[in-house]
This record gives sequence, C-alpha cells and structure tokens, in this order.
Amino acid sequence: QALVDACQTMLRPPVSMVGIPAMRKIAREIAGWPQELGEETAAKCLRQVCEYLNSPPDLEGNHLTAGRDLTIAFLQEAGMLAGLDFSMPIHWLNKSMDAIPDLAEAIYRNDLAAAAGLFDRVADMETEAYQQLSRIVNHI
Repeated sequence: QALVDACQTMLRPPVSMVGIPAMRKIAREIAGWPQELGEETAAKCLRQVCEYLNSPPDLEGNHLTAGRDLTIAFLQEAGMLAGLDFSMPIHWLNKSMDAIPDLAEAIYRNDLAAAAGLFDRVADMETEAYQQLSRIVNHI
C-alpha cells in the first residue's frame, strides 16, 4: 500500500506543489524567477532548490541525488523480498538521478533555461518510473 500511495503522490498529488506536477511547475516558471521575484529572492529560491537536490544532505554539497538513491535502494530490497521485478522503475529512477548533477550545475551557472529543460527531463523519466511502478503494485 505504501508504494501505491507513493505512486499516487508522485503522479496525482492532492496539491500541485508535490511530485511530478511540482517539477513541471518549476520547469515552467524557474527561468522567470529573477524577473518575477527579483534577483535576491530568486537567488534564495535557487539556493533552496540546490539544497533539495543535495539530499540527503552532504556538507560538501556532493550528494546530488535528491533522495533517488534511497528510493532505488528501497525498491531493490522490496522487490527481492516480495519477488517483484522493479527493474524498469529502478532504471528510470537511475536515469533521473543521473540528471540531477547536471540540473544543479545549470542552476549554479544561472542557466535557468537549461535548468527548466532538465526539470522537464527529470519529470518525464520519473513519470515513466512511477507509472511502471504503479502498474506493478496495483496488480498484486
């Protein structure tokens, strides 16, 4: 049930500032933050995005997985224990996680158009991961 709920939260959350809809919203809006919010506030918001990308936190800022590594490890173990094949959702989450350092770098360079495109790519990959995971867990 926890995986069913996680898929629901990522794919169809009760509010748009959670899960994949939140990634899409950031992708649509991030490039306009400096004009909309002002340079100083936008810089604070971008710093907060980078902190999220470095989670779980690493003091050096080098753990750029946005927690995907924890989800992948959980799915690997849960799949083994339950006898379920989570290899495709894990594949898509790995691809998503691989894009996180590029996303952080785009933000550090203040290339917000590139960051927007990367947020969309991550959202695409995670949509695929959670749709596949949902199909698996809803058929148990």
